[in-house]
Amino acid sequence: MKKTIHIEGMHCGHCAGMVNIELYRIKEVVDAKVDIGDKKAIVSLSRDVDPQVLINAVVKAGYKVTSIE
Repeated sequence: MKKTIHIEGMHCGHCAGMVNIELYRIKEVVDAKVDIGDKKAIVSLSRDVDPQVLINAVVKAGYKVTSIE
């Protein structure tokens, strides 16, 4: 299962790295690709998770989620 998280506030590789670290702390996350140019993260999950879990991870990294698809 894949989710696309649209993220506001990322500007550099460090930003992407911080989001990646927090996403990988979620046990269901199998893979995460953060793209600062497109301002999104594509996350592969082993099973569905509550969207709020993904939002909380991004917020903990210091950024804002605008939507999840």
